[in-house]
Amino acid sequence: MRKFNWGWGITIGISLFIGYILLMVFKAFSVSSDLYAEDYYKQEVNFQETINAKQIGFPYKEKIKISTINDAIKVTFSKDFNAFGKATISFYRPNNASFDKTIDIDFKTTGLSHSFSGKEFLRGNYTIKISWLKDEITHLVQKDIFY
Repeated sequence: MRKFNWGWGITIGISLFIGYILLMVFKAFSVSSDLYAEDYYKQEVNFQETINAKQIGFPYKEKIKISTINDAIKVTFSKDFNAFGKATISFYRPNNASFDKTIDIDFKTTGLSHSFSGKEFLRGNYTIKISWLKDEITHLVQKDIFY
C-alpha cells in the first residue's frame, strides 16, 4: 500500500475540482433560460408608458382582490370596473414561460368576479398584470401571488 503524500493530495484535489466544474457545466445546460418576454426590447423601449399606466392604475390596486380558494385563483373587481367594459389579465410565471396565460374579460358579459381553475396553473409564483382602457388611457395593476 502506498503512503499518502503531497503528490496524491494534489492529484485528488485537481480531480475533485474538475469533477465539480463538469457537474456545474451539466447543471447549467439543464436549467431553462426563458426570456421574460419574446419582445423584450420592444417592451423596454415602451417602459415609460408602462410606468405611467401603473401610476394611473395605482388608485384601483386595492379595488382588485386576488385570492386562492380551493384549488382556484379568484380575481374580484369592485363595482367601479363596470364602467370600463373590458380588461386583460396576464399571468406571468417567472421561471417557465410555457405556463404564462393571457385572458381577455368583458365586465358586462362575465361580471366582476372571475375564477380560474387551478388545473391550468402549476404551483408557484405568478405575477398578475391587469390592464384596461379608460378614455383611451391605459391603466395597469400588477400583483404578485403564490399559488
